[in-house]
Amino acid sequence: MEFRQEWARPEGEGDGKAVENWAKLGAFGWNPPPWLNELDPPPLSYPPPLAGEALAGFERWLSSGWLLGEDPAMRTARELILRYAKDHRPVLIDGESGTGKDLVAKAIHLASCRWTRPWVIANLAGLGETAYAAIFGYLKGAYTGAWTPHDGFIRRAHGSTLILLEVTAIPTEYQTMLLRALETKRFLPIKAESEEFSDFRVIAMTNEPAERAIAEGRFRLDFYSRLKVLTLSLPPLRDRLGDLDVLVPHFLRKVATGDGPKTLTGEAMEVLQEHSWPGNVRELEHLMAHAVVRTPGPVIQGELVRRLLRAGAFLHPGLPSTPGDVAHQPQLLDPVALKRALEAVGGNKRELARRWRISTKTLYALLREADLL
Repeated sequence: MEFRQEWARPEGEGDGKAVENWAKLGAFGWNPPPWLNELDPPPLSYPPPLAGEALAGFERWLSSGWLLGEDPAMRTARELILRYAKDHRPVLIDGESGTGKDLVAKAIHLASCRWTRPWVIANLAGLGETAYAAIFGYLKGAYTGAWTPHDGFIRRAHGSTLILLEVTAIPTEYQTMLLRALETKRFLPIKAESEEFSDFRVIAMTNEPAERAIAEGRFRLDFYSRLKVLTLSLPPLRDRLGDLDVLVPHFLRKVATGDGPKTLTGEAMEVLQEHSWPGNVRELEHLMAHAVVRTPGPVIQGELVRRLLRAGAFLHPGLPSTPGDVAHQPQLLDPVALKRALEAVGGNKRELARRWRISTKTLYALLREADLL
């Protein structure tokens, strides 16, 4: 077999696939076995990412409702969303709880060439022994009671985006498994005899400094390095208080009830400016929902806002909490949603408490707080 003197330059030169690609062209005087080529499935066909009028419309939608704010940090975030949407590499988004990391992840997906397929959201922090099945899936008969096959997060994200919530809380053993799936795009469902391929993109998020989690041994350095190819940071609300002028009217419209539009007095806006916002934008939205329900007229007074902030301190979604705590269930923080949920169970408070895994005493306290008793 003669050594080839001339060949077309293959893709991948300079990266980890260069040797494999040269070998496939016979550049080393060696013809690979047929099965090596079969390992590479045919690429998926993707539509082009947003461009022209569609891109301009997406930008207007992004800045007018989905990701509000004129602070320089928010402008930068919107610019990075559009830039990262054209890429296929992993994105790591960091920011405190309630800053809108999930909205950023979804926006990147919607502006990308993967927008025709729905995103897949995975929260792996508390899955325990079921985590492997949730991530990689299983075949029929994998274990007792597995009457039908189950697609895990990886397979469901084929051709789409896998959004990983709070990656520093994922158990380290599953970080290792995800790292390999990220690098090879291959996974092995339970009971399967051979690996499967999934062309997925990962967008991960964390609400704590990754370096701290690495130092404490909770976050693998190799997994972190693989995720932080593209990064985006969201500022806390206390660092962009000027955006309250656009956020407050937006949330008042969003949570409006049937008794007409409402506004805040100057004093009420001053109270908001002085608050530290541990729960960030999410806390502001819940506060507006409480204020709207408690205000019969068109104007929300500063004293009501001040009283709600004092009384609702334990409900700030940005504060630490334990599993089962009310802070893990945002629907409990919104009096409008609380009222609808109560109506959905026919006013049965015991049943609602059971569904939300809280005590009836806690539920009654929430109902009193929302003036629903």
